[in-house]
Amino acid sequence: MQEKLIDDILDSVKITFGKISLYLAPVSISKLMSEIYEMFKYKINAKTIKFTLNVDNDIPEYLLIDEKRFS
Repeated sequence: MQEKLIDDILDSVKITFGKISLYLAPVSISKLMSEIYEMFKYKINAKTIKFTLNVDNDIPEYLLIDEKRFS
């Protein structure tokens, strides 16, 4: 976990100085939220946590992100 954080910080600096290019592509917010839920659903259910996802209608349908760097 600590290595990932350090890598993310280094990548952020590299992006700032133009050493890394981002490859932006549209990603569905609802698909992204579903994938996040799938990642955590067993922990949510095991702890009997109520999980509700409400996306405001003013939120765009897609985000432009670099999926490789987003994960």
